[in-house]
Amino acid sequence: PARTIAPRSVRIAEEYIRNHAQADVSISDLAAASGVSIRSLYDSFRRFRETTPMEVLRKFRLENARKDLLDSNSSESVSEIAIKWGFNNVGRFSALYRARYGELPSETKRYR
Repeated sequence: PARTIAPRSVRIAEEYIRNHAQADVSISDLAAASGVSIRSLYDSFRRFRETTPMEVLRKFRLENARKDLLDSNSSESVSEIAIKWGFNNVGRFSALYRARYGELPSETKRYR
């Protein structure tokens, strides 16, 4: 079962994700920042968060992209927002977004 208090390596990786989500982040970057091996980091995330580090990164990016899409003051296009948050393939971004939120990013932006 997942535990609520994660080890330092997981907390450091999560902080790294929050601070570098718009950059090109790899699992190697997360492991290096956390001071543990890739395997150890994956194991800790599975045990304490019931997910993987890269899924946490993807979820964080999607949440922030959604915030940008809902921002009525933003003039950025869906493509610009997707790229801003590290999704280099706009079609893939749209599919991930729709799976998570039940609508296309363009629908979110249109109906904000």
